[in-house]
Amino acid sequence: MIVQFYTQVSCGPCRVLKPIVQAICSETGTTLEIIDIIQDKETTTKAGVWATPTTIVLDANRVEVARLNTKSDVETRLKNLVTVKNTEGGKTISPKTKKIVFGGLAALLLAAVFSNSK
Repeated sequence: MIVQFYTQVSCGPCRVLKPIVQAICSETGTTLEIIDIIQDKETTTKAGVWATPTTIVLDANRVEVARLNTKSDVETRLKNLVTVKNTEGGKTISPKTKKIVFGGLAALLLAAVFSNSK
């Protein structure tokens, strides 16, 4: 996944949100692109960004997965959207899916153990 953070120097909310986005990307090993909307008008226009701060999550093919505009969106959704590497199978899955997959597997194993013990 790639996270694009659109900002500008005069944006107060950008200064608040930028370290949060940086910390989440650093923690999850996600690529972060910080784009100044004044200096990079071509990329900004292509992405359809008209306000800052705007955080866009892209998949590996650079297709938009989500667009987050508020601090609460970033804090609650960004971590679940970026991917982590599943070292078990070498597949890329989201942290939320990982919990479901491994939680479901544990439930199946427990069910099998208890059904065979009767």
